[in-house]
Amino acid sequence: MIDTSRTSVDMSFTDTLPMYYAVYECICTKTLIKKDRENQNDPTMTEFYNNLVDVYKDPALVPIQYSSSNTDSLSSPLISSA
Repeated sequence: MIDTSRTSVDMSFTDTLPMYYAVYECICTKTLIKKDRENQNDPTMTEFYNNLVDVYKDPALVPIQYSSSNTDSLSSPLISSA
């Protein structure tokens, strides 16, 4: 037999989840928009963006360049047999 008291509580909680999510999303969106507007007027953001460019110049982030000595490098073995 199904316990109806528990089922109604579970169902009422599940039914309100979309409403809570909508309220949460609205609050977060407004907060992020406010923060973005504050950052646009912040004089240190220029320095931040300049530092961000320097970070992306990091050699660890550069794609690996493979040698093109072998024209069929995609199908050749990684270790050549000697």
